[in-house]
Amino acid sequence: MLHGATMPDILPETSQQKSAPSDTQRVLAELAALLDQGGTVLDGPLGDQSSPLVKLQSLQWVNPHLPIGWPVMPKGLLPKAAAYAKKIVRVALRWYINPLVDQQNDYNEAVAASFRTLCQEIARLEIKIFELEAKLEQAEEAARAARNADAP
Repeated sequence: MLHGATMPDILPETSQQKSAPSDTQRVLAELAALLDQGGTVLDGPLGDQSSPLVKLQSLQWVNPHLPIGWPVMPKGLLPKAAAYAKKIVRVALRWYINPLVDQQNDYNEAVAASFRTLCQEIARLEIKIFELEAKLEQAEEAARAARNADAP
């Protein structure tokens, strides 16, 4: 997961978890496993196609040479001549274009990796907040029960 963290590091064990995994723990474990898989498109609200992570991954790699006249060459003499001229220019400028595109792809990969790390950290913090809210609710219930027991 994050920097070598394992599932127990992210989902601290509770007495309930030691006895039998609850539905919540199972769901959280499945979500953590899905977050570990790079490029996986999730079903449902977490992985809709409008998700910034899905969009980033789809645009991450830049193709230095989009096909010209493929799969079918254009009809007409002038469009065919233009397509062949573009192919010749592309081959002639490959020495200039490829290093620039490689640098852009390296940058895009670094940004995508950072974004994935941020998404994983946000998910980990959301899980922690959920657990802390549950503990707070239990403590408040215990305090209410103690007050009701002390009341005449």
